[in-house]
Amino acid sequence: LSDRINVAHLPPSPDNSYEGTKAWATGYGLVNDGVTPDYLMKAQLTVLSRRECHTWYSAPNDDKLVCGKSQASICSGDSGGGLVLRDQGEWRVIGVASVKLVISSDGCNPVVPSGYVRVSEHLSFLKSVL
Repeated sequence: LSDRINVAHLPPSPDNSYEGTKAWATGYGLVNDGVTPDYLMKAQLTVLSRRECHTWYSAPNDDKLVCGKSQASICSGDSGGGLVLRDQGEWRVIGVASVKLVISSDGCNPVVPSGYVRVSEHLSFLKSVL
């Protein structure tokens, strides 16, 4: 561990939506020109309300998604990466990169929010295996 690599904690409870909070996504997924970057990329996103997330992603388990939106986006190759934020002085993983709607021929479009598995919806399972 270092000043750039550290532990990210689980959310304290499933009740916090973090709506309107700034969060960070990182990954080695495709960038604007469709190539894989040589270094870890990051994007700051705003966590959306569940209602706004549902307008983009409608699925049987859509309550288990958290969405983030920004001028940057996750793309192919970013799946499994964390969506993290600072909460009560600690870094917390609130989502795991999962879904990206592609609506343009250019690939991943930042106009469309990124979808992440909502970690807080799986706390009981995670605590049982950690």
